[in-house]
Parts: sequence; structure tokens; C-alpha cells
Amino acid sequence: MDLEVTPNMEPFASKPARQSKLHWWIVSGIAAAFLVWQLDLIPRVRSAATGVVATDNQTSPQEKDAFLDEDWDDIRDHSSVSEMNHDDPDTTDPLIHALARNESHDVGRPDRGVRRNAANADRMLHSAADSGIEQVSFEPDAPLAHESATAGDGPPAVLTAELADQLRRVEDFLDADQILEAHQLMSDIYWKHPEYRELIQEKIDETAAIIFTTPDRQFAEPHFVDYGETLGAIAKEYEVPWQYLARLNRIDPNNLQAGQELKVVRGPFGAVVDLSEFCLTIHAHGWYVHRYQIGTGAENGTPVGEFSVEEKLENPTWYNPDGGVVDGDDPENPLGEFWLGLGNHIGIHGTIDPDSIGRAVSRGCIHVGDSDIDEVFALLAVGSKVLIRR
Repeated sequence: MDLEVTPNMEPFASKPARQSKLHWWIVSGIAAAFLVWQLDLIPRVRSAATGVVATDNQTSPQEKDAFLDEDWDDIRDHSSVSEMNHDDPDTTDPLIHALARNESHDVGRPDRGVRRNAANADRMLHSAADSGIEQVSFEPDAPLAHESATAGDGPPAVLTAELADQLRRVEDFLDADQILEAHQLMSDIYWKHPEYRELIQEKIDETAAIIFTTPDRQFAEPHFVDYGETLGAIAKEYEVPWQYLARLNRIDPNNLQAGQELKVVRGPFGAVVDLSEFCLTIHAHGWYVHRYQIGTGAENGTPVGEFSVEEKLENPTWYNPDGGVVDGDDPENPLGEFWLGLGNHIGIHGTIDPDSIGRAVSRGCIHVGDSDIDEVFALLAVGSKVLIRR
């Protein structure tokens, strides 16, 4: 047991005088106190870990980098609050001890998160390609008590005890401005329990906006532009499209200045297309980024499986399978302004027919509304993985 010594205590001076009875009382008292201490008869007082994010971040850059190099599953395991020992600081999620700044997207500044104390912050995930950690599965858990329920039918009337506990923890994290913890937990719910998405959709959009789409708060060390460095080179380093970094930092890619500070996010981004829900969800290593409504192929014409983005084109030329060519700048071009090719003439593209969104009417391609396709184009890079499922 460590003892805390009170400073500046000088020893008592003794006089060559006759010892009094008081002296023996003092000696006896000291001996008794020593005996009590040795036998550990006095209850110990210990400080408890409160889990409150400090106003002044004392986490070292090395500790941040070590945490940010973890992948989705590893972060989820570390963040499992139900398995934490809250009395032991050594087992507390590293996020509780970290701060950062954050960001938000064109979806609008969230009421919760962005309006919170800007001095508080959380750190951004940072993927390690060689970590050997398996990514999160995008398949929902096998059937819950409500097998017939789908995300479009609204959430089941009765929550399971597990989900109710998770939703309470989300609220606790948000109240404490612990954005990453809340977003991690909601991302887990989003993928594993699609029938409950309606309950978290507004909040998960808010936290995703804070994390991924505004330059106001940082979750990783910023990138400082070097002499002669281009935005394309920086984007390649972080495995994201240069268009994303330009939108994220609100900058002109042709006007970078040496020493300029940029917010960066470690990619690559991926997409999951749920044909039955007419939605495309962008994610970063399993972390929810944004959800878009789409149109799909008629009569199950959109193939299912795992694909990769093979090409990205702005103002693509359309070659009509029935004959004829429509130039990219033609307002009658059904591909819209952006094309992300997935191979075998299947792709993700814009549309000049807004009524096709939410319907299965295409020849097989995935239609994204013109107000959204530029965002999808800016997030997905050549090589990004796209999972298409019923």
C-alpha cells in the first residue's frame, strides 16, 4: 500500500529533560497507529473513474495513433460498455480519455453534437489495412422476435431488453458529448437490426455529419500541406477521393498553400445497397456515413453480390443498348452527371427522372437522385467495395 507523506513536517526537537508520562502516551499512540496500519484495519479510499471527458485533452499523439489504427470490430470490442469495469480506469474505453474536434455535412448542423461544448471532442477512427481484424458484417443478426418486420415497416412495437439498453447507452453517450461512442453503437444497431433503423435514423445522421462532413472538429491528427503537394496526392495517402477532401475542407483543390491544415479521414469508403429498401448506405469500415434513396432494376434486373467501383466518369456519354449515343452534356442523357461503373454495364449513376427513385424501373443500374449523386461520387473511389443484396 502506498502512503502519501505530508510535506514540510519537521521532526520534533527533544530536550535533555526528564521524560514525562505524556511521552509514554505518545509512544503508545504511535505504536497503536502503526499496528492498525499494518493490519489494514482502516478502509481504503479510492477515486472512481467517472467516464467524463476532460475539458483539456492530455492524451498523447502516440496514444491517439495507436487507437486510431484499430479497425471497426476492434473499436467495437473496446467500446463494449456493458463489459466495462467502470471502477477500473485501465479497462475504460480509450475514447473516454480522448478529445478531438469534429465536423458536419450538408445535411445540416445537428441540434445535439454540433451545438454541444465545442471544446469537447472525440477521436476519429483510423483504419489499419494490415491489422488482420475482420470488418463488421453487414448482414443482420438472425431473426429476432419479429421475423416479418422490415426497416420499411417501422420498428417493432416491443423492444428487446438488449436494444432498449443500447438505446439508453446511446442517449448517455450523446448527453456526455461522446460522439464516437454513440455513433459506433448506432452503427452496430443499423447493420444488425435494420428493423430498428427508424428509431436511430435522425441521431445517426447527426453524429455521422459531425464525424465525416464538416471541418469544424478533428478526430485524427490533421494533415499539413507540404511544398508542392497536391490534393490528389494527399487523397491517395488517405485512400479517399480528392473530391471528398475538397468538400470536407471547403477548399479549392487548385489553391493549396504549403503549411495549410486539412482535416482528413482514413478511407476507403464502401457502399451497401439494399434493393428491397431502395437504399444505398455509404460506410467507412462499417461506420455509418449516410443513406440515400435509390431506384433499381425492373424485374430483379439489378444483380446481387460483391462489386468494386471500376471507373468514375463525370458527364458520361450514354450508349443506348437499342442504338444511338447521347452526349454527356445533353440534358436528355439518362445517366445524369456522374457514373460509377461496377462492371458488365452495371453502375451507380444520376438520373433525369426523379420519379424513378424508390422504384424498380431501370435496366439494371442503380439510380441516385441528382441532388445526391455528387455526394456519392465524392465518397466512393475506384476500388471501393459495393455490396448489393435483396
